[in-house]
Amino acid sequence: FEDIADPADWEALASAEDFDQERDIAQWEALIADLKALAKLGDPASPASFDLARRWVAQTESFTKGDPILTTKLRNMAKDAFADPTTAPETTDKKEDLIFMGQIFATLTEPAL
Repeated sequence: FEDIADPADWEALASAEDFDQERDIAQWEALIADLKALAKLGDPASPASFDLARRWVAQTESFTKGDPILTTKLRNMAKDAFADPTTAPETTDKKEDLIFMGQIFATLTEPAL
């Protein structure tokens, strides 16, 4: 984490009045479980996929307190973790699942025909 975000970023998150690490971990684990299930179904345009995207964004904004810079740092941290042969096997998310998540967001932002 230190390579991606300033230690002050992490301290600010951890010292927030509503910070609950166990709750945040449980919420991310639930989102990841939903992502894995939806990725197996393979429909990024499904209502369930769109609902997951909404909940994913809400959790990210809750965790980062809406800080776009910190959100970008976290996204980059995840990308770096997948690119690093040492950390990639240890991640809870699988690259294919996160690619599917990207497909959901791409579908959401496609212009209507």
